[in-house]
Amino acid sequence: TDESAKQFRERVINPGFDKFKRQIYKERRNSDGSYTDGYTGEKIYSYNDPHAYSEPDSSGDMLRDTNLTANADHVNPANQQRISSKNALYGVHRNIKDMIKGEHVTQEMAERSIEKVTNTPDNIVITSEKINKGMKDGDKLEHARKHPELGMKEDLINEAQKKAEKAQNKELFKEAVVEKTTDLAIGIGKSTIATICKQLIGDSLKIC
Repeated sequence: TDESAKQFRERVINPGFDKFKRQIYKERRNSDGSYTDGYTGEKIYSYNDPHAYSEPDSSGDMLRDTNLTANADHVNPANQQRISSKNALYGVHRNIKDMIKGEHVTQEMAERSIEKVTNTPDNIVITSEKINKGMKDGDKLEHARKHPELGMKEDLINEAQKKAEKAQNKELFKEAVVEKTTDLAIGIGKSTIATICKQLIGDSLKIC
């Protein structure tokens, strides 16, 4: 049977993401120990921060507030990359590699590229656990409109998506030419590079 999106994410994306999250949390922590929610602009906190817990319940146990607990979220979900990146990698990517080195793109190579594209830093936003787990892999703007009580701001979502797409397109092109941009430019000419780049990622990215 075909691998589900969840299985693909757990097998290909999560191992690297779980390690990478520690670095993201460290780099994006504010001076007061909080984080800034990338979709609301509000302060949120790590799991072990007292600010992430509400008043004790009747049993005396502190309750964690998922509205205030920080989670790392892929702006463009892993399954979206599985589809779009895989198509590019098996299409234009293979053509580029065939032209450069006569190699064929294997499943392993494609999955490694998809993992790198998905886990690129600008595709990761710190947001609340409630927002992250509520959206799953759904459309973020649609989720914000359906749940105004979450305080998600469309301008912040659009900004995060634009930043993520630019970074991912750049990473995808780097993967496609296997870090050989200079050699490729010398070997087949800058005009060909530009043409391939446009086929792969469109006209918006200014790296070609």
